[in-house]
Amino acid sequence: MKLKVDLKRALPIWVENGLLSPEQSGKILDFQTRASRTRKSIPLPLLAMVLASVLIALGLFMFYAANWRAMAPAFKLAQVFLLLIGFYGAGFAVGVRKGASHPLARVLIVLGMVSFGVGISLVAQIFHISAHPTNGLLTWLLAVLVMSAICRETWGLYLGGILLFIWNAWEAGVYGNPNHLMAPILLAYGFLAWREKSALALIAGLGFFLYYLVQAHILLGIHHENAAVAIGSVLLFFFYGLLFIQARALGEKRDFPAAALKVAEILGWILVLLPFALLSWPFPSSGEKPLFLALLDTTAGRGVLVEGVVLATLLVLPWRRSADLRRWNPYFAWILVFALAMFFLPLGSKTVLMVATHLGMLAFFFGMLYFSFGGEDGRRGRRVLAIVFPCFLLFAKFIGFLGLGLDRHGYFVCYLVGFIVFAIVVVLIGQVVKFLLEKKKRGVPEWILTLVATIFIFGSLYALSFEVKNQKSIFSTGPMVLTLFFVLLGIALSLFAWLARLASDKWVTGLAAAIFAASVALMFLARPDLDWKVYAICFNLLLFLLEGAVIALGARRGSRSLQILGIGFFTIHLVTRYFDLVWDLLSGSALFLATGALILAIGVLLERQRRRLFSAPPVEKP
Repeated sequence: MKLKVDLKRALPIWVENGLLSPEQSGKILDFQTRASRTRKSIPLPLLAMVLASVLIALGLFMFYAANWRAMAPAFKLAQVFLLLIGFYGAGFAVGVRKGASHPLARVLIVLGMVSFGVGISLVAQIFHISAHPTNGLLTWLLAVLVMSAICRETWGLYLGGILLFIWNAWEAGVYGNPNHLMAPILLAYGFLAWREKSALALIAGLGFFLYYLVQAHILLGIHHENAAVAIGSVLLFFFYGLLFIQARALGEKRDFPAAALKVAEILGWILVLLPFALLSWPFPSSGEKPLFLALLDTTAGRGVLVEGVVLATLLVLPWRRSADLRRWNPYFAWILVFALAMFFLPLGSKTVLMVATHLGMLAFFFGMLYFSFGGEDGRRGRRVLAIVFPCFLLFAKFIGFLGLGLDRHGYFVCYLVGFIVFAIVVVLIGQVVKFLLEKKKRGVPEWILTLVATIFIFGSLYALSFEVKNQKSIFSTGPMVLTLFFVLLGIALSLFAWLARLASDKWVTGLAAAIFAASVALMFLARPDLDWKVYAICFNLLLFLLEGAVIALGARRGSRSLQILGIGFFTIHLVTRYFDLVWDLLSGSALFLATGALILAIGVLLERQRRRLFSAPPVEKP
C-alpha cells in the first residue's frame, strides 16, 4: 500500500504524540528536503520504449492508410482482430512474467489501445459505414478509458486525455455542439485519475473541465441568440469557480495529489474572475425583467436556472466540514450571495448590468486582498492571484477603454478619463486594505497595484496629450455611461475622504487626488467648440505633474524603482513633445543631427543621475 504524507503537517503531530523527538523530526525534514531537490532522470530504456510505441502507432496508421485498398476483404477483417489480440496478448504475457508495471508490458497495452482506434477506421471502410465522424473517435475514447480502468494503466489515461481533447474540439469547433456528453466522460476520467493518484492526469482533467465549461456555456448563449441565456450561463462560472476552490480544501483530506489541488484552486479563481471580465462590457439589451424571470421564458434558460440551484446546493453543503472554508466563509458567502443576487436583477438593462458588475468587481478586489493577506493560512498562491487579478483587469480595461474612445468619435476624453477614475479607485482600495491590515500587524504589497495603475494612468494621459478635437460632453452620452461614471466618482470621493481622515501616509492619496480632480474637471469642461490646444496643454501639465510626483515619491521613500520609472515617464514625454515641436521646423538631416546631440547631452545627465541614485543605499520598498 502506498501512503503519501505531508511531512510539514505530520511531523509536528508525531512529535506532540511522542512518536519522534524534535531532533529526529528536524533530521527527517532536512533529509526529505534534500532528497526532493534531487531530480531523477528518465531511464533511457523507458524513454526508448515510449518513443518506440509512438513510432509504431504512427506506422500502423500510415501502413493501413497506404495499403488498405490492395488487401482482400477477409484479410482486412482478420487483421483488425489480430492486431487487438496480438498486442493485448503480448502485453498480458509480459505482465505475467515480469510484472504489470514492466515498461514493455505497459507499452504493449497502450499499443493495443491504439490498434483499437485503427480497427474502428478499418471496419468503417470495410462496411462503408456513414455516420457522424466524431462517433468513431468517441467509441475509441470510451474503449481506452475502459481498458485503462481494467488494467490500472496510467499511460492509457494520457492517451485518453489526447483523444478527449480532439473529440471535444472537433464537436465544438466544427459542428458548434456544446457537447454536454463530455461532462459524464470527464467525471469518469477524473475518477480514474484520482484512483491512480496521477497528478498529470488530474491536472489534464481539470483543464478539460474548464475548457468544457467555457465552451458549453458560451456556445449555449450564442446558439440561442438570447442575451438572458448568455448572461445566466456566464454567471454560472461563479458557482463552478467556488466548487473548484472547495475541491482543494476537501481534497487535502482525501490524499489527492497536491499539484492537482493547487491547479484546481487556481482554475477556480480564474472561473470566479471570468464573469467580471466578460459582463463588464455592454451586452445587447433584453428587457427590464429580473434575470430569473427572463430565463423562465425559454427551455435553455430554465436549464441554466436548474444548474444554478444544483451548484449552489453543492456549495453550501461542505462548509461545515472544512476549517479552511470556515476561515474564508465571509468571502465565499459574499461571492455566492452576489452571484445569486444577480439572478434577481434586471440585467437585461445595460445600466443595471454595468453598475452591478463593476461594484461586484471592486468588492471582489477588496475581499481577495484583505482575506488573502489577512488570513491565517498564508497561502502564497492566493496572495499572488490577489495581486495578479486587478492588474490583469487594469490592463484589459485600459485596452478596452482606449479602443472604445478611438471607435466612438467625440468621446475619447470621456472614456480615458473614465478609465483613470477606475484605476484610481483600484489604487485607493489597495491603500484601504493596507491601512486595515496594519492594525492587524500584517502587510500587503499594495505598491504593486499602485505601480501598475500608475503606468496605465500615464498611458491614458499620454494618449490624451496629443491633438484631440471635437470632443462631446459626457452629459450627451447614454444613461449607462453616465450612471456608471457617477457611481465610480462617488466611490472614489468616499475613499478619498476616508483615507484623508485616517491614513497616516497621504502621499499616494494626495497624488491620486490631484490627478483625479484635474482629469474629472477637464472631462466636465469637454464640449465640441473647445479648442484642442486646451486639452493638449492641460493634459501635458498633468503628465509633468505625474512624472514629478513619482520621482519625488521615490526620493522620499528611497525607492530606486520609482525614481527610474518617473525618469522613464519624463523621457518618453519629453522626446515625444520634442518631435512634435521641431519636426516641421527643421529639415530631416538637421533634425537628426540636433536630436543626436541633444540625446547625447541627456544621456550624460541621466548617467550622472543614475550613479547618484545607485550609490545611495535603499531605505524601503515602494
